[in-house]
Amino acid sequence: MGMRLVEANIEGFGQYRNRQIVFSEGLNVIYGHNESGKTTLMKFIEGVLYGFYKPAQRRQYTADYEKYRPWDGGSYGGTLVYETEGQYVAVYRDFEKDEVRMWDVTTKEDLTKELPYNEFYRQWEPAARDFKISAAAFRNTISIVQGKASADLSQVGGELQESLLNLTSSGDEEISVRHSLSSLRQQWEQIGSESQEKNSLLGELSIREEALKARLKESGEARVRQERIYQELSQLPEDVEDAEDAFMLLERAGTPEQKAHMERLSKEETELIAKERRQEQTRTGDQKQYQALLGLQKDVELGRERLAEAELLVKERTVEPAEQADSVPDTLPEAPSYPIGVWRNAGLILCVLGVGLGVWLSPFGLILCAGGAGLLFYAFRKYQEQERQRLQAEREQRAKEEEKRLAHGRAEALYQDALQQKKQREISLAAAQERLQKTLSRLSVSSVEEYEGIMQEQIKREASKHRLTELREERTRWACLYASGILRDRRALLQKRLQELGKQEEDRAELREEMAQVARQKERLVMERDSLQAAAAAIESLSQEVRREYAPILTEKIKKTVENITAGRYNTIDVSNAEGIRAAGADGKDLPLDRLSAGTGDQIYFAVRLGMIDLLSPDVRLPLILDDAFARYDEERLRKILDLLCQEASSRQILIFSCQTREKEMLTQREAIFHYSEL
Repeated sequence: MGMRLVEANIEGFGQYRNRQIVFSEGLNVIYGHNESGKTTLMKFIEGVLYGFYKPAQRRQYTADYEKYRPWDGGSYGGTLVYETEGQYVAVYRDFEKDEVRMWDVTTKEDLTKELPYNEFYRQWEPAARDFKISAAAFRNTISIVQGKASADLSQVGGELQESLLNLTSSGDEEISVRHSLSSLRQQWEQIGSESQEKNSLLGELSIREEALKARLKESGEARVRQERIYQELSQLPEDVEDAEDAFMLLERAGTPEQKAHMERLSKEETELIAKERRQEQTRTGDQKQYQALLGLQKDVELGRERLAEAELLVKERTVEPAEQADSVPDTLPEAPSYPIGVWRNAGLILCVLGVGLGVWLSPFGLILCAGGAGLLFYAFRKYQEQERQRLQAEREQRAKEEEKRLAHGRAEALYQDALQQKKQREISLAAAQERLQKTLSRLSVSSVEEYEGIMQEQIKREASKHRLTELREERTRWACLYASGILRDRRALLQKRLQELGKQEEDRAELREEMAQVARQKERLVMERDSLQAAAAAIESLSQEVRREYAPILTEKIKKTVENITAGRYNTIDVSNAEGIRAAGADGKDLPLDRLSAGTGDQIYFAVRLGMIDLLSPDVRLPLILDDAFARYDEERLRKILDLLCQEASSRQILIFSCQTREKEMLTQREAIFHYSEL
């Protein structure tokens, strides 16, 4: 089979990112629609093997270097694995760092030291080790892209025949090559390059194209921004209800005042959390225990009050009997007797005096006896009254003494009762104090006040927790409120931007049409310039190998191929004619290719390129890579070419990239052996 491509591991190249593409032996048909990356994959293979360098002493890159820079801006490079003579070789190139490494996949041996060095480009060339052809030869032989199966080769073929003619006529290879290169260089310099700006037609077209691209890009970007804005508006909620979303939106787009407010709330929350952590290290109390403790303390205080009342009652009942004893006299007061005795004595005197006067002096003296008798009667009456009063007083005294005795007994009983009550209350107080003390000991506090302090701290802790909960709710509420305001402002700003972008958008269809016209003009110039450059590159790469026998060998090699693909209409090809390649048919007439139909000319040019592959690399059966190379072929010509490729696939790996299914369908109808994959 010779050499074949095994797989491409792309880290980053164009639209590819971390992509592995595996190739099989023989015929491979790789289908992909337009813009799917077929040409990009071919450029990756070429880039890994040759890099993107211009043929100049100073290092300069081709346009492909920037064209295929990864779209996402990531790493730019990858690895290509191929098999040659049973050895699996991996080539890695980092386009960004301009680094190349090579190793044996099976043994892991580093082969970088075996890389050939190109003194002209001042670069290491991995392809020169095994492929043994230059980048120009690669692009113009084994790698064929759409539109270049004929156009480029028409230039290459003509210039090649001129070179062969010079060689056969003068034998001076260097002079003929130099003359050809000088002629080609003059022609492509007239066309110029895209970087020469106003100094060339291509430069002027490039300036115009860039201006159109800028306008189209600006218009496209405006439309993209509009679509993004519409998408953002469709996804923009009316309000924010999720706290985390609100905080994130506020952090990203909140005003300094809003952020300062939320920062204050957050700071207070942090302080409360720190305070709560400190409070968690303090002792906690139990409300039921605290209420029980208060009840015990109340019992002690009530016991003390009741004991004080009992002590006061004992004191009162101890003093009261003595006061009652002092208030009752031991003896009855004697009735005053002096006035009664006076009246009695006066009466007796008057009676005696009256009797004496009556007897001795005159009967009128008896009147004094009457007065004396009256005084005695008065004295007697007073005596009786006084005696009655004395007896009454005596009875009252005995009654008082009895009452005093009864009162003393009652006081003594009350006193003893007060003493008993005091004793009971002392016992109750002691029991209450003992219960209180046991409870305090069990709670590991020295007083009710100490436990009350613990409960107060617990109340403060609960208050802090409540405040923390309220604060978090407040933060969430404010955050959602601010976030909703931000969304409203954002929606208004997006609406305003939509209006502004609507004014920037141009007619994209007109811009594209104008760009297409410029692109067609550039394409024509680029194809013409590239053809000239490809011819020069081909002549330069072949100048050391071309000998007088080149033309006969190439003619003999492609003769049978041309006869097969043209269905026998042309069986002789002459590539040594000074006027270019000529084809002769069975009737003996030979014609230059420009006199043949475009399709027949394409077939013959393809056969020439296929024959040149083995001439350029006779020791290695190089793979053939085709990118939509047959897009302009009709059904019959395509069938002939596929028959040829099936024969070639027995000894050569062939990769056919196509945006159509014609190749697959024809090969399937032919029952050909091929590997099919899609990008």
